[in-house]
Amino acid sequence: GAAKPFAFLAIPAVSCVAWLAYFIKIYGTPDPSAPYGGEEGSFRFVADGLAGLFFDQRFGLFANAPVLIFAFAGIGVMLTRRSWRRHALEMLFVVVPYLIVVTYVAMWWGGRSAPARFLVPVLLWMAIPAASAWSVMTSRATRVTALGALGFTAFASIVLVFAADGS
Repeated sequence: GAAKPFAFLAIPAVSCVAWLAYFIKIYGTPDPSAPYGGEEGSFRFVADGLAGLFFDQRFGLFANAPVLIFAFAGIGVMLTRRSWRRHALEMLFVVVPYLIVVTYVAMWWGGRSAPARFLVPVLLWMAIPAASAWSVMTSRATRVTALGALGFTAFASIVLVFAADGS
């Protein structure tokens, strides 16, 4: 009956109330953009924000973690395979609205933070499409390229963590 949907929605609802309460307590307003000066959002920022999140030389995902190019290509692979399509659509159902929300404000880079900071919550999920992409790679050159991208990504991550004590 009604108990299952209520139980399913109870934790996100309580989390939302606690999140807004945090902003009220710290900033005196329930507005999550308060730490950024209450910056107004607009859909006109979304295209630039997405381009920046993925391609910016300093804060972009692909410049710092090129192996994830294969992960995003894996979503395309999953969409073409009937047995994997539902999983890809479910991922897109969550990730696409999230990306629109985080790029709705002009400051898509997240201030003084790690590259692609706002993509971090969805990156662990990208292991699934990355594995899908790997499973259909038949060319040795493509696999070597993917492994090279993985090596560079690991190196860049180590540099970000250890150089200048992670600052």
